[in-house]
Amino acid sequence: MKTAGEIIKNKSLYFAKSGDTVFEVAKLMAEKNIGAVPVLSNDGKLIGIFSERDLLKRVVAKGLNPMNVKVDDVMTIEIMLAFEDESYEECLAKMKKAGIRHLPVVDKSNNLIGMLSLRDLMDISLDEKTEKIEMLHAYIYYRPPLEEKE
Repeated sequence: MKTAGEIIKNKSLYFAKSGDTVFEVAKLMAEKNIGAVPVLSNDGKLIGIFSERDLLKRVVAKGLNPMNVKVDDVMTIEIMLAFEDESYEECLAKMKKAGIRHLPVVDKSNNLIGMLSLRDLMDISLDEKTEKIEMLHAYIYYRPPLEEKE
């Protein structure tokens, strides 16, 4: 079963920095086709996460100008984390329980190493279930080779 660390191993990590405007962050998210970014302090520590939901609920719905609003003021600060050695099923359970679609992944020293999306986890789940179905199908319909008569 794949772990969070294995899933994010070859993925690029995009992030926002404290002080960035919502416009800058939204532009990055649109360019990279991602739904959320971790927000890092000036010393590289994870301080929040900014998602499409934050943009809609905390900026657009309130009539704020994304060019003037700092991401620090509208990001989510109560962050749920995934640890690199957690299974994808554990991460999926965390997302489901919290009603979220993105999880920052940290290493044993709590350093940010990547981001998981619900789509990442659903793809893994689908791949594993497809493999299991194929194995069961092969088992159920196995036909031993016919013995040749001389």
